[in-house]
Amino acid sequence: MRRTSIGAALVITFAALTIPAHAAPAVPMLTPSCGKGTVALKQRPQPVMADGAMRFEFYDRTGTGTSWYVVPPRSFDPRSATAATLESYGLPKRPLDAGQLTQWLPIVTGLPSITPWVPCESLTAKAATRLYTNWSGAINLRGSGAALDAVQSRFVIPATTAGCTAGTHTTWVGLGGSHPSEGLIQAGVNTVEGNGNGRAWYEWLSPQSSVYQQLTSLYVGTGETAWAYADYDPSTTHSHYRVDNLSRGTSTGVVVKALGRAFWQGNTAEYISERLLYDDGYSPLYRHGPVSFSQAQARRLGGGWSGGGTIGTDIAHMVNNGRRLETADYWSGTGSFQTRWASCS
Repeated sequence: MRRTSIGAALVITFAALTIPAHAAPAVPMLTPSCGKGTVALKQRPQPVMADGAMRFEFYDRTGTGTSWYVVPPRSFDPRSATAATLESYGLPKRPLDAGQLTQWLPIVTGLPSITPWVPCESLTAKAATRLYTNWSGAINLRGSGAALDAVQSRFVIPATTAGCTAGTHTTWVGLGGSHPSEGLIQAGVNTVEGNGNGRAWYEWLSPQSSVYQQLTSLYVGTGETAWAYADYDPSTTHSHYRVDNLSRGTSTGVVVKALGRAFWQGNTAEYISERLLYDDGYSPLYRHGPVSFSQAQARRLGGGWSGGGTIGTDIAHMVNNGRRLETADYWSGTGSFQTRWASCS
């Protein structure tokens, strides 16, 4: 994941348009706010959907990649929505199994409260390729079972203290990326150099490319609990991302469509505390308290969720030139563990 900072807002003024009386109401055009080294995705005009839902659609500077999310009407209830409505909103299919349904509901509820936002794309992002140089946490291994197609966890944003000049820290969940030849799909919260007011983000990358997008509508502060979720549907090639601030009851999410298989192989699921990557190398790791993960779970393609500690696991310790920067505990079958800061660099 790449380091970015939030800069001055960009203001775009649109000329007045004459709309025929019979035209459908339009989804509002949003004002982007992107930081240094990033550019706002371009919003594609959309009519309001027949049921009052608003689909916000964006495309990147190449004109090819498309991201979108739907803000449903206040009356939306995923428990009674038709399969067609769920699909049009870009939501995962409703499972029939009662246990899987319990896991599905938190993913699809609370969407009407989302504040619309414009994704921002990095102009210089690149992938980190050395696993233990910048990651600490736990990694589920696919083994001989079905591919891992979804991941989720809660984690508490740690307190930070002075020290580690120009240090950074971010916490996330993801699918893949534990080998340089694999893609990575991830969502999390960047604590932005320890200022105690982290911002949610999501990213997908392959060995050949990387796109960093920032969820500008959601913040998670020190001591608050975040929930992050990411998945990939190989049948549609859609990927879903969501981050909630459980302490404030706020949430945000996005769907990325036509995401090629280069970005997902289904071999691993991750729960990671990370220091960020600059153009000239890795940043120091900002000094912080323990990062507490809980209810960390991965889902197998066509199956149900399993506590992270019940699936084959590697524990990742962050090491630089033989010095441990952050270590991770071995976790329980319920998917709870901590990472602990040890050194800046």
